[in-house]
Amino acid sequence: MTNDIHAAARLAQAPGTDYGALKSVVASGASRTRSNADLTAEERTNLEAYLRYKTITPFERVQFHTPTFTLHRRGFIHLPQLTGTGGKEMDHTALEGRFDEIEDVIVKGDRLWSVFTLRAKHIGTIYRQPATDKMIGITEMCILRYEAGKLAEGWFLGDEVSICRQLGITVAVPSISNSSAMPPSAAGSRPATVGGLLDAAASQQKAGTAYDRLRSVVTKLAPGHRASDGLTAEEVVNLDCFLRYKVARLGERPNFQTANYRGNRRGIVHLPELRGTPGNELDHGALEGRFDEIEDIVVKGDRLWCAFTLRAHHVGPLYGMPATGKTVEMLEYCAMRFEGGKIAEGWFFADELGLARQIGIPIEVRTE
Repeated sequence: MTNDIHAAARLAQAPGTDYGALKSVVASGASRTRSNADLTAEERTNLEAYLRYKTITPFERVQFHTPTFTLHRRGFIHLPQLTGTGGKEMDHTALEGRFDEIEDVIVKGDRLWSVFTLRAKHIGTIYRQPATDKMIGITEMCILRYEAGKLAEGWFLGDEVSICRQLGITVAVPSISNSSAMPPSAAGSRPATVGGLLDAAASQQKAGTAYDRLRSVVTKLAPGHRASDGLTAEEVVNLDCFLRYKVARLGERPNFQTANYRGNRRGIVHLPELRGTPGNELDHGALEGRFDEIEDIVVKGDRLWCAFTLRAHHVGPLYGMPATGKTVEMLEYCAMRFEGGKIAEGWFFADELGLARQIGIPIEVRTE
């Protein structure tokens, strides 16, 4: 029965699928810049390999890896630690009929970025939670690099809070004591290293930065596919707009967005709900010297996908946690669509549990 549920989705992304027809979480699909006709032979091969990889079970996927495949980050890294199963992969035997439905994908050179929904039936113990027989749908993203049509490197980020809620695992934030706050004498201080770190990063990604010089969390770059001279005029304009957006003050960022800009997802959506303030944005006043250092980026047509690390000094209350004086780092991912050189749509996805654990927000995870 589960396989029947997934049959339509599996058919929709079978090898040979029109690249522009894949559903998008950001836009309704811009076939002019995203159809198979715009792919190079290498890109088409890599897309086909990815689609085949996504239509088989996790146990069969090793055949699509190079002998030296490197997994840089699992999709779920906090739950194993919080539930006492540290270091273990997700138990795929606990998920019947797992199918990863592609929500959006972009391919350029040897790189492929994608957002997908993990769909399955929960039939066995996972993260210490016994089978519930529930159907689940979990958002996950990946950045992949290919060599000769096979997967050489991978980096994943999954919505760990969402899987808990769907499986019935309780995730709670107990009351936070003001004793967690840093001493008043430290509240106004700022380590000299923070400013220097942010200044150095800012100079590396200022507008006009060479595309192939941006650091990558996945690989040591493939200049032949990612250098600025390989971009179209439209892509150069969009990349420049994004870099200016990233080094601008938060209050200035609307200048780089269209008048009808649409934000489809915030980066942090669960922490505000856990703290009883659903819908609230990140309180930027609590983060001094915030700077988003770009880790990896790909630009194609009117689309731009980026992984970055939010770095800042925690100087004020953040999701109920008083200032700690710590320098925090949070991985975040965004997908954007541009119109006329400005950002028209954006979708963000952040490592919320990673941020919570860094600043000491107490996270309780309880199975039934």
